[in-house]
Amino acid sequence: MTIGDHLNSLYRLPAYTFPGPDSSTDDLPEADEHAWRITSDVYDADEEWTQAFARFCEAVDTTRVRALIVGAWQDTYETGPDAIIEALVAARDRFPALRAVFVGDMVMEESEISWITQTDVTPLLEHYPALEELGVRGGQGLRFPALRHTGLRKLVMETGGLPAEVVRGVAASDLPALEHLDLWLGTPDYGGDSEVTDLEGIVSGARLPSLRHLALRNSEMQDAVAAALASAPVVARLEVLDLSMGVLTDEGGRPHCSPDSRSPTSSNSTCTTTTSASPSWSVCGAPWKAPASLWTSTATTPTRTRTTAARYGGTSPSGNERAHRAHRPHPPGPPRAVRGRGQPREPPCRALRGGRARGGPARTPRGVLDAGPPRGWRRLRREGTGARRLPR
Repeated sequence: MTIGDHLNSLYRLPAYTFPGPDSSTDDLPEADEHAWRITSDVYDADEEWTQAFARFCEAVDTTRVRALIVGAWQDTYETGPDAIIEALVAARDRFPALRAVFVGDMVMEESEISWITQTDVTPLLEHYPALEELGVRGGQGLRFPALRHTGLRKLVMETGGLPAEVVRGVAASDLPALEHLDLWLGTPDYGGDSEVTDLEGIVSGARLPSLRHLALRNSEMQDAVAAALASAPVVARLEVLDLSMGVLTDEGGRPHCSPDSRSPTSSNSTCTTTTSASPSWSVCGAPWKAPASLWTSTATTPTRTRTTAARYGGTSPSGNERAHRAHRPHPPGPPRAVRGRGQPREPPCRALRGGRARGGPARTPRGVLDAGPPRGWRRLRREGTGARRLPR
């Protein structure tokens, strides 16, 4: 799996790369206006990461720094960031305003995500009690023993294979302030040996009372994950549920969008939230708010909207659905986004990174939503790396 771009922001601050050893540091931006990326080189580095960090501490007012991005370090294929974690912990008194850290911001030219060697990152949480965001890229050697942290609001783990021990550690952690959890579960080929049962502490939501955004992505077991989430207690309070970048088939989508779960207040639907009359989905990783008309357009706009009930044995198929079936060149798969008089279109997810499951086989991810866009909406289009909706 490949990552093509460095982080462009962290903690709502634009990223800025600290100059190398041969560059001047006389004209640096304000310390609290950027997320600072400190990086070395994987091969033949002129200086090690810890040396670059020492220069950074001398050149920048660290008492005002709010976000740090740890870039490449030397020999990342064999060496974890242990020395980096130790350096950050030792300098904790110099960073009283630090609120966000991301470890492992490397692109494909530096290291494939599944080749990045990681380590235990929990010392950052133990020694920075005010830290609100923690991100990690790479799962090889990653450890996350269960802990309690009252300030963490966002936790992201981007991997080609997330070890089951790490999943269980996150699930067993007491994180009362956590609002955003994003786990790339990955595949067994890259160390992702977790099972659905390892997610029990997460889907129960018992230790995550503030969770509003849950992403369990990039895996081959998305059908099983979707089935587990169908009646999970945590779903009722979610605003965004993201199952993108993995292999999700019709079988995994049925528990979520069956006719019995079309009501926005249904307790067994992972497509809805009880906090709003219009539920939220994540389409290809981009949050999409379903208009209220989606729930009432079954009878009023039969030629515009393919309803979930028609798809799974409810009312008779609409004109759109019949046209869609007539033009479908392959067995039933992910939903099509349609426009005009029901001409079939490719699913939005196919446009995202070639439909490849990150860290897994080149198979098209399947979506949960099985309805075309309601009247007044155009097809989701790819702009940059995401899909957006455009009102007519």
